[in-house]
Amino acid sequence: MLEEMARRGVQLTGTADSGTFQISVPALGTIRGNFQISGKSLAIEILSRPMLIGCGKIESKIQDFILDAKAIIRSGRRGTA
Repeated sequence: MLEEMARRGVQLTGTADSGTFQISVPALGTIRGNFQISGKSLAIEILSRPMLIGCGKIESKIQDFILDAKAIIRSGRRGTA
């Protein structure tokens, strides 16, 4: 999932297990947060977000990243553009 997020322009820092992320939202600002992965669990903490972007929209986008990453892994396209 982290590879897919980075490929889509999300700025990530840290390790494969934990770190921070920033997602630029044109004309609105930046979403900033922390993530931690433990086994099959993913914890995400949103630290700041533009006022016009609701939590539901952020959650939906993160779920999209997860589903897309799973599809890529299952199809064997991992690491391709």
